[in-house]
Amino acid sequence: MYGDALEFLKTYDFVGDELVYCDPPYLPDTRQRRPKAYSGRLSREPPCRALAVLRALPCPVMLSGYPSQLYDAALLGWRGGEIDAATHVGAVTEIVWMSYGTPLVLHDHSSRRSRLRRSQGRR
Repeated sequence: MYGDALEFLKTYDFVGDELVYCDPPYLPDTRQRRPKAYSGRLSREPPCRALAVLRALPCPVMLSGYPSQLYDAALLGWRGGEIDAATHVGAVTEIVWMSYGTPLVLHDHSSRRSRLRRSQGRR
């Protein structure tokens, strides 16, 4: 079944422990290659609508994309982190905007992974 993700988020009954991660189509003016290829598919209106919905959610939100003045202006107060990535056009920097502060405690999967390996006879 297909539907509008923004409508789903606006009507979802959040309980408080959710995290919403949004990886929308990249804005045409932030793309390095063939910016016109997406110009008919994505105007400024849908990203602005999405940003309004994401800002209003009662849970932590992560949004990824290329560096964007539109996102920076709309997400004032959110923190950002840079991620170096490789694409078919070369190295790029992506940004992850987060509506929540830096976690005080990070989850460490390594201890669980070590226990699983030991239980399977591996090191």
